[in-house]
Amino acid sequence: GVEKAGEEEKAGEEEKAGGSGMDVEKEGKEGPEESEAADGSEKEASGAEEATQSGEGMEVEQNSEATEADEGGGAGENKGEEREEQKGAEGETSAGTGAETEANGTKEHGVKEEGARDAEGGETKEDESGAGMDMDGQGEGPQLSDAEKAAAMRAKLERPEVDKETLRRERERRWTESMKESERHVNENRFDTGAWDVLLSDMRRLAGSSAFPAFLYRDVFERFLAIFPTSGRHWRMYISLEAERKHFDRVEYHYHRSVTRCYNMDLWVSYLEYVKLANSDGDDAVSKIIEAFDFALRYMAPDRESTRIWTKYIAYLKSLPGTLTMTRLRKLYQRAIGQPIENVDILWREWEEFEQNLDPTLAKGLIQRHLPKYRAAVTVHRERKALYDTIERDLLPVPPDAGNNARLIQQLIAWKRIIEYETSNPLRLDPLPLRARLIFTYNQCLLSFARYPEPWLMFAEYLRNEGQFDDVVLVYERAITFIPDSLLLQFALADFYEQSNNISKAKEVFQRLLKEHESALVHIHYMNFCRRTSGISGFRSAFSQARRSSHCTHDVFIFSALTEFRLNKDAKIARRIFEFGLKQYSRNAEYVIAYAEFLKSLNDEQNVRVLFERILSNADEDEPMPADIWNAYLRFERDSGDLASLTRIEQRAAQANSENKANSVLSLVHRYTYGQMWPCTPSEMQSLCATDVETSLDQLKLLDTKRGSGRSRSHRSNAAAKMLSSRSQHTQELAKQFPRPDLSTMVRYVPEVVGYALGPMGVPIPNFPTVKDVPKVMPLPPPPAVTIFTDAAPSIMRLFAALPLPSAFPGPRADVDKLIAALAALDIAAPSGASEEGVGRKRGKQDEEDDSEKPGAKRAKAPSRDVYRDRQAAKLSRTSLL
Repeated sequence: GVEKAGEEEKAGEEEKAGGSGMDVEKEGKEGPEESEAADGSEKEASGAEEATQSGEGMEVEQNSEATEADEGGGAGENKGEEREEQKGAEGETSAGTGAETEANGTKEHGVKEEGARDAEGGETKEDESGAGMDMDGQGEGPQLSDAEKAAAMRAKLERPEVDKETLRRERERRWTESMKESERHVNENRFDTGAWDVLLSDMRRLAGSSAFPAFLYRDVFERFLAIFPTSGRHWRMYISLEAERKHFDRVEYHYHRSVTRCYNMDLWVSYLEYVKLANSDGDDAVSKIIEAFDFALRYMAPDRESTRIWTKYIAYLKSLPGTLTMTRLRKLYQRAIGQPIENVDILWREWEEFEQNLDPTLAKGLIQRHLPKYRAAVTVHRERKALYDTIERDLLPVPPDAGNNARLIQQLIAWKRIIEYETSNPLRLDPLPLRARLIFTYNQCLLSFARYPEPWLMFAEYLRNEGQFDDVVLVYERAITFIPDSLLLQFALADFYEQSNNISKAKEVFQRLLKEHESALVHIHYMNFCRRTSGISGFRSAFSQARRSSHCTHDVFIFSALTEFRLNKDAKIARRIFEFGLKQYSRNAEYVIAYAEFLKSLNDEQNVRVLFERILSNADEDEPMPADIWNAYLRFERDSGDLASLTRIEQRAAQANSENKANSVLSLVHRYTYGQMWPCTPSEMQSLCATDVETSLDQLKLLDTKRGSGRSRSHRSNAAAKMLSSRSQHTQELAKQFPRPDLSTMVRYVPEVVGYALGPMGVPIPNFPTVKDVPKVMPLPPPPAVTIFTDAAPSIMRLFAALPLPSAFPGPRADVDKLIAALAALDIAAPSGASEEGVGRKRGKQDEEDDSEKPGAKRAKAPSRDVYRDRQAAKLSRTSLL
């Protein structure tokens, strides 16, 4: 079996093993474990074991009750319970950071885990009972009698089952068309989650047949989990396939690889069910199952869905006999009711009933003691639920440039809110339990954002502030396995080593960067690191190495020259470096401008002119000097030279480069601009640049929008001009790709109506003026003659006189005869109770009341002189006169 940590001889030759061992179950030796008497009495383990922590040599006290303690402690707890809570919190903190996640699915780092944990390649304890995991100090666990046999078993499980050619041939024969298409997409982009979903779902359907080769689905799952090792949903799918085919050695192996990496509740619940099935009988079955539950709670107790584990654990303890089991059950209840988890109120009622059945007198005091803790848990759960409801738990860890970045950023913002909330310590926990909860929260966030640098940096910064320096290193190492190309993480790790006075480790990080990700930026920061740690000699040695590299750029020379000038205050060395680089970068505008700015800082104006003239005199007719160099020369002469020399340089620039052919007005504006002050208004500037788009962009290159010094000002103005120019080119390229209408041949559209022309508002009007090349419309027919009936009633005549003239209304004309005929055809019933003699009389309130009482009553006769009617008649007469 796997020997104890202190007795291992070759810790780096064998890989970690925590799951297999079912086939050699009966051969192993039992380690010191908690055992129960036949009558149900339970012997509690006494004393604390000292376990050597992997990689750090720390000793952590632990006993059999350590993981059953209460987080945060409750008011009025006795000292013994407080000590147990402190130890339990320490165990949970150790386990939280120990759940490491790697991209290749094979490397696992332990962070302050209890028990003996070896580095990669070392031996670990095998669980004889089939629980599949080392219980991290819950007991040494059984040991295999033959370590070589365990190593051979692991090597067998990881060895490829068939050669690549056989695998390719079987894929070609059995893969469906959709799977082949998904395979092509996955090969092109390994982070194509949509293609992976199609491939895995189709493969899962085919693998349901026993005739389907197991090595095919294993190959797909191993490739997928090597990229997304934190996906608990897919680990479960993989394990279920192996369980269906009764490959239990692989089931245990995969549980060992997955449960401590994935904070996935479904995966942990399935693991516990498997442990119960694998330990259905045996002398040590109960202790192994209890160890598995304690192990699961150490990792998953802070999860809001951990009610599933608590209830299963409570139900299992209730099925066991013995009075000591009741004591364990009471402590388990007391831990559970203080957790902000789902259905905590149900657990509270169960515990009340449990205590009442045991001892009503004692129950009253216990309930009052734990009531504040329960109420705080309910309140915090309500607040946490509002935050966690916005989280998508099954997101795969893809990099930011893999697509759908806006959705992932929203999720990352939601996780930041959760971390901020947990940092506020709403449960008022002690430091150790609070740290365990925050470590758990960070690890849950990293399940979906393991390829974003920001969560890793936040996690490392938190652990650093907590003084967990060994854990900081492990977090950075985990981050680099997921994002090996991230220079930011590598630089952060080097900074941490340097601040911890571990210079050799920091130098190793830079050496690794120079070997795997060599660039000018890496060389610059390595030079700066050598300056801080080895002085000017180390800086010069690093610069000598950088300038011989194929990745060296002009930035390395600029940085080296300016650093030498700042450190030694000797301009000669800096000028020699600039001159040495000028042989290679004489046509690089940024380098020349940086050299000129350095000379200007020395008040060496004569050498600035010499530099520009020497550079510009070497220009070729086929390849003129960049416009930025001419612009820098113009700025220098404008600030330091006379007007005659400035005019000559403007003329030379216009002759040497077509891009600098700006008109004299723009040159004048440029000449008399200072800072944010302009000699003309913005509207005048707009008119100056309003010739055509392309020449305006070229002219704007000479027009600085901001006043700065040297390279920064030229960089800003030219960057803006280049951006506008690139947009114009992009528009022209799009115009070539898509068909566009010929606007020069288009004519104005004038809708027509037979016999009518439409006005601006769509109204038919006569004699509408036609546009050239548009067919003339038919003229309107003459308007019908209007016959005035002389024998019409006076009121009708007054109405005709009040109406405006026909020419005053340009709108549509109605056929009057048809309108009158339509009105005459209307059958409008007279209102009930109406009569001739009542027409025209104003009805008062009293009349309405009378009518309501007597519907058939006649109205009173109208008065002989009606003032209202006379007034209306006078108004109509005045209107007719107008």
